[in-house]
Amino acid sequence: MLIIWGTNRYGRTDEVPSLFYVTTKFGHLWYLPLFPLGSFLLIDGPADGEGNPKGVAIPFSFKSFLLGWLRAGMLLLTFILAITGFVAGRGGPAWNVLAIAAGSLIAFLWLTYSKTCRHASYSRAVELAKLLGMNEQGMMLLDKHFGRVPQV
Repeated sequence: MLIIWGTNRYGRTDEVPSLFYVTTKFGHLWYLPLFPLGSFLLIDGPADGEGNPKGVAIPFSFKSFLLGWLRAGMLLLTFILAITGFVAGRGGPAWNVLAIAAGSLIAFLWLTYSKTCRHASYSRAVELAKLLGMNEQGMMLLDKHFGRVPQV
């Protein structure tokens, strides 16, 4: 039996497009996140020579942790429901309930990738920018992204 384990980043959230985003590093088994190892603020842009994005460790992000587990759990549960549906056979009330449940899980999974869950609010973005040590020019880019630059 092949066992795939290691670490990977899951739960991408608090994103400011083209600037930065938050993820949580998890220990995984078969690419399913099991236990969190810490949260990181990663910079959008070219990676270092080893393919790792640039960034800094930040205090633990419960939102990123929760999204990492929720997304993986919903995918796993949808897969289990699909297999159960095929075993139960098409037609019948059990199959209908399984199909509705799987469809609902897929819709909820899609919602976790919506702008509400994925993008940072202005106040959270400023907090993260300070953790990153962003200079005045970076803060101006942040203000521009959120439409807070005064019109001249």
